[in-house]
Amino acid sequence: MAEVHAGLPTNIATGRYEDLVYGKKIDPAQFGIAHPDFIGWDGGLPVKLADGTRLAVAMSGFTGETDCSIIRQAVARVPGMSMAD
Repeated sequence: MAEVHAGLPTNIATGRYEDLVYGKKIDPAQFGIAHPDFIGWDGGLPVKLADGTRLAVAMSGFTGETDCSIIRQAVARVPGMSMAD
């Protein structure tokens, strides 16, 4: 759920979503996301709670690689959280 626009979550990490769109594997129009909204950022990861709730988790102030690592480490340490597929 990394990108959320027009109330439609992609349920895909931001960097992966952009790879899929630019690789013409998914149509961004289904989510209401226009190409000027793309930022080329790896951060923004989908996380799932034990009850099935999905969250879009992101940080600011770090490189995409660093914030993804921090998020993954935090999720691994918090009971009831997992990285969403």
